[in-house]
Parts: sequence; C-alpha cells; structure tokens
Amino acid sequence: MWLWLQNLLGAKSTLLKRIVTVFDDIREVYEADTKTLFSAAFFEESECIKLSDKNLDRAYEIFDDCRRLGYDILCYTDRTYPAFLKELNAPPAVLYVRGSLPDIDSSCIAMVGTRTPTAFGKEKAFELARELVLCGCKIISGGAKGIDTQSHMGALNGGGKTVCVLGCGLDVEGSIGCGRDICDAIALNGAIISEYPPGTCSAPYTYPQRNRIIAALSSCTVVVEGSKASGSLITAKEAAELRRKIFAVPGDLNNPMAAGSNSLLKEGAAVILRADDLFCNLEVLNPKRIEKIRIEGKAAEKARLASVKTDEAENNMKIIKPLETQKAENLKNKRNESKSSEKLEEDHSYAEPNVANLTKEEVKEALESLSPTAVKIYEILEYRPMSVDVCMLRTGLPVNRVLSALMELSLKKLAKRCTGCYYEKII
Repeated sequence: MWLWLQNLLGAKSTLLKRIVTVFDDIREVYEADTKTLFSAAFFEESECIKLSDKNLDRAYEIFDDCRRLGYDILCYTDRTYPAFLKELNAPPAVLYVRGSLPDIDSSCIAMVGTRTPTAFGKEKAFELARELVLCGCKIISGGAKGIDTQSHMGALNGGGKTVCVLGCGLDVEGSIGCGRDICDAIALNGAIISEYPPGTCSAPYTYPQRNRIIAALSSCTVVVEGSKASGSLITAKEAAELRRKIFAVPGDLNNPMAAGSNSLLKEGAAVILRADDLFCNLEVLNPKRIEKIRIEGKAAEKARLASVKTDEAENNMKIIKPLETQKAENLKNKRNESKSSEKLEEDHSYAEPNVANLTKEEVKEALESLSPTAVKIYEILEYRPMSVDVCMLRTGLPVNRVLSALMELSLKKLAKRCTGCYYEKII
C-alpha cells in the first residue's frame, strides 16, 4: 500500500503528513472513497481525486523490481525508518535501500560540495571525512562527482559507515557520479538510498529534492566547496530550516568554486578545517560523547586492520596447488574441449593464465601503458580474488587511488572484477 501511495504522491509531497494525521492505517486511505476523504476536511478536492485512483499495477511492478534487484523497501511507519526524516514537511513515504542503513543519529554528518572542486577541495573533503569516521561519525552525501565522491571515499578509507542519497533510481548507474566500484563499496559499508523507484532517471528537479533528505538525515551539514549556484547551498538551506548546524571550509576569495561556501561563513556558518572544529561547535555531541566516539572509532579502525591482516595471513597459509599442476590441468581441459589428439609441448604447461586472450604484443603494450599506481597494484594482485582492503594494506595507497588503478587494469583486460569489491589478475 505504501508503494501505491508513494507512486500517487511523488517526491516531496506535503500530503503525506496530513494523511498519517487523519488515518491510523494506510489501508484506510486506500479503501476510502472520494466522499469520505473530502469529508475529513484535511484534503483539497484535487487531492481527493488523486487518492481515488486505486490501481495497484505500478506498485506491484516496483515491488517485483526491488525483489529482483535485491533492494529493501523502507516505509514511513517501519520501525527502522529514520526518525530524523519525519521532521521534514514533506518526508518520503518510501525509501529504497541497497545495503544496510546504519543507525541514523547525532553522529551522522552531511558533507556536500561542488562537482568540480579544486585539488584543495578534494583533499580537504577526503581528509575531513576520514577524520570524522575515525571519531565514530557516519558520512551522508549524494554520490555526485567531486566533493561527494571524495567524502564517501574518505569515509571508506577510514573504515567507517557512509550513506549515499541518490536523485534517481538505485539501478540507474549512468546518473551516479561516483561510479560502480565506489557504489559497491558504499553498499558493503553502509547504504545507498533513494525515494525514487528503480528505473527513475535523474532530472534537474530530482537533485534539489534529494538534498532535503541529505540535510534531514544529518545532525549538521559541512559544505567543502561550492559556487553561489551550487546545489550544496540548497542542502545548507534545508539544514538551516531544520535548525541544524552549518559548517563551511573557507576557500580562496578568487576561487569561484569557493564563493558559495565563503558566503555561508559570512552568513554565520561555523568554520571547519579539521574534525575537532566540528566537535567544538556541535552541541548535540557533548565532550564525553566526543571522547567516547573517538576511542570507539580508533578501536574499530585497529580491529579492521587486524582483521585484514588475519585474512591475508590465512589466505597465504592455504595449501595451493603447485603452478605446474594447475597449468597441466588447464591444458588437459583445453585438450578435451578441442578434442585434439595433438600432443602439447611440455613447456606450454608453464604459460601464465590469459583469460582475455591477448597476444604477447598486446599484453606487453598494455603493461607498458600502465600508470605507476596501476603497476604497483598489478604487481601485488594474484590469480585469485583479492579484496580492495588487502590491496590498500599491501601498497599503503588510499582507497581512491586503489580503485582507480583497479579500474585501469580492468579496462586493459589485465585484471577482472569478481563478486563484491574483489579483483583478480587474469594475465
């Protein structure tokens, strides 16, 4: 029934709050006729006519799509529906969720900004997000290119939770700026959510609508960089209307991409350069709570790294067939498939796997064209799935550089992506 209602109301409808005020059960709304709805004196005639549409076909389609794609559906009256969202004048009736939505509480921090940041902006967003999650906070952002992506990656690098709020359906990859690999990592370490059903493409109006959700899920909003026309200022405005604290990173006065964030500071936003700046100004987190989440965050980071080391050690202790045996078996399978009676030379049993079927010249050319970071990742990859965490641990590189290198290797057919955030060498 909630899918039916969400489909009728659309996004950012103020009608939902009046409905839940009048009716105890959503089924009562569905069963009520136009006359009953109008007599409630809470609805306009046009709204009553809209609610008189009882067709459930689209609701069933959405339900089937979510089940097929593995998305959860979170309804307004569900116990796990974020209470913060109910403070909005137009809360979403339904949220579509990929991953596991963490507890939405005062430790949730929104980080937003321009899609075209400076090098300083990128670095600051990444560093701030990482510092905040190490102190026990969770990062809420919008999955767009630029500051949003850097904020998500900083949270992932710090081993924390992050939530990505989309302005499109969860399955519309072309509209998600941070890319598939980072989305997969977010879903494993938090959640990707949207009020738009699967298949809904983004539009100019969907981003401002989703910005209210980013602001509402967070105890405060941090604007890293943004021009005067930046959508991040819409998020800040929504946060201010909810009486949430606004922070901004000061930028170069000659940088147009910092004009918006600088204007926020002029209007009274608090300055933030480090995580401590936020805690000093954030009243919802008292000093004892701050110290507690710092200790918990550092302990969680230590445990995560220890777990990665343990997993790597266990993998190295596993008994692996000698390379000669593996090659011999591969050749035997190939011989059976081709049904060839021709004998293979013994030297061929020692050839490296070449799933991509590239020639020696193509392999050589691909290796020579790799960036230094991709070379470093290629050297530590194995012919079995290896997690992004292990790649980070072995190379000491941050998650954004590791993911970029893995993408480069995949495009050049030197490595392939397995289930989840795992990759393996194929040549």
